[in-house]
Amino acid sequence: MGNELYKLVFAGIAVGRDVEHVKQNLAGIFKVDPVKIDSLIKKKSVVIKKGLDYQTASKYQKALESAGAICRVEKIEEGIPGARPAKKPAIGASESNKRSTFQQRGIQFRGTGLQALGWGLVATVFSLLIIPAAWGAVGLFRWLVRNVSFDDGTEAAFEGRGKEVWGYFVILMLLGLVPQVSQLIGESIAAFFVAIGLGLLLLPITVAIWLKITRWFFTKVKLSCETSLSFKGDYMPFLGWMFLVTLSVYTIIGWAWASVAMLRWVCRNIEGGQNKVVFGGSGWGLLWRCFVAGLASIFIIPIPWMAVWLVRWFASNMVIQRASS
Repeated sequence: MGNELYKLVFAGIAVGRDVEHVKQNLAGIFKVDPVKIDSLIKKKSVVIKKGLDYQTASKYQKALESAGAICRVEKIEEGIPGARPAKKPAIGASESNKRSTFQQRGIQFRGTGLQALGWGLVATVFSLLIIPAAWGAVGLFRWLVRNVSFDDGTEAAFEGRGKEVWGYFVILMLLGLVPQVSQLIGESIAAFFVAIGLGLLLLPITVAIWLKITRWFFTKVKLSCETSLSFKGDYMPFLGWMFLVTLSVYTIIGWAWASVAMLRWVCRNIEGGQNKVVFGGSGWGLLWRCFVAGLASIFIIPIPWMAVWLVRWFASNMVIQRASS
């Protein structure tokens, strides 16, 4: 990014974080008395560091967001203090003159384990009945989306209807029953390989249906900032990623890295105006969390709380990057 300089802007405390706890965290970072942090958090927006290169600014941003703060990195426009802003470059100007300001917004998930328990049970029961599976999924989608919060205060809602995709979900439920045919085989090892083979044979059809549902899902997410979302991922890459993740399950631990790589691909293919979604989580971070969640889930009751814990990790590792001219 050459000699460009950036500033770090504090914009408040993340939704769902304890204010006093965040104050203590920030006081430790800035090495000041927590009382002095009060004046900082009362301001809507304040520059706390400037004249930084992008890499350094991003490190500060990550540290502050981990502490519970909302902050963004903004490019410092060149020019003489007090001078009028430069005119917009004419068509044909060099790329360096047309470079956009880069801003980032974090995402948090506010849902609770008790809510996950309720909506999860509804979705499970509806899926077992097959026909109403889409309505159960839509209820779960609405709960998930409305509990997503953005650093800039943008609210999200899901407006999809079960009747729009019920056929897709019925087919998915029926396809999920096909591998169960392997249970008719007396030999357990043979039954295992038959189940795997049937699953792989049905994968192209399953992926085609999930691609339809994924595209429908993003078109039905409505943001208060009126940005329209869409998913531009194509069938063949989607099939390739699903095939890789499916095979990686049999490597015991490789599935975590394959899943994270696929999620990054999904995020890259989410379109929303000038915004793009980036996932920064790691395979190791997913692996150990799923291991802990799996151990806790042995006791059954913690399952929904573990699910919410994982969703919050996924959300906290997603960043919306926006280039504004």
